[in-house]
Amino acid sequence: MLSTEVIKRLKQVNISVDSGKTRERTKEIWKAAKAAEKRAVRELADISVNTVYRVISTGSISIKIAAAIGQTLNLNPFYLTGEADERGECSDDLIKKILIKHGYEKGLAGQEKTVKKAKRTAKKQVAPEVAPASDETGAFEEKPPVEVLPVASEDLPFQPEIPDIDLPEVPDEDIMAIIKVLKIKAGLDVQSAKDALRQVYGILLS
Repeated sequence: MLSTEVIKRLKQVNISVDSGKTRERTKEIWKAAKAAEKRAVRELADISVNTVYRVISTGSISIKIAAAIGQTLNLNPFYLTGEADERGECSDDLIKKILIKHGYEKGLAGQEKTVKKAKRTAKKQVAPEVAPASDETGAFEEKPPVEVLPVASEDLPFQPEIPDIDLPEVPDEDIMAIIKVLKIKAGLDVQSAKDALRQVYGILLS
């Protein structure tokens, strides 16, 4: 199937062989399509909804729109141009045929080379598997998995940060305010505040 970059470069010249069939079929297909499918068609071809409505109004359709609708809604693009009688399904062969018919052989070949190159690059970037270490006997050493348990911040031991300032610079009222805040938090069952308060009491009463 064609990528967005390729479809965007396709010409918007009319390729319909029967404007009446193109108009009616596009109208019927677009009306039955879901909103997400319509959005996917517009994004794939980089067109506005008015472009599709012009097809319904005039019966003129470009290869860009025929390919985008065909790929997204899974139908034969030649059905939209009036060249096929059955809606059918979209396929790589049909996309190739409509591109070749309208002179896009070189662009199609270029896309195939790009896809192959991308696949080769992806294979090279796959990291090789590392074999597990073995002991002297050649048997693989199996280690039990390490279970990591989640730890809440309140369960960690309290480690107060000591500011790099001279103690006389801290007013007495500020120290009392800090102790009051710790007492309030301890009363709310905040474990870190309880630990800090115990340390403060330990220092004061030692």
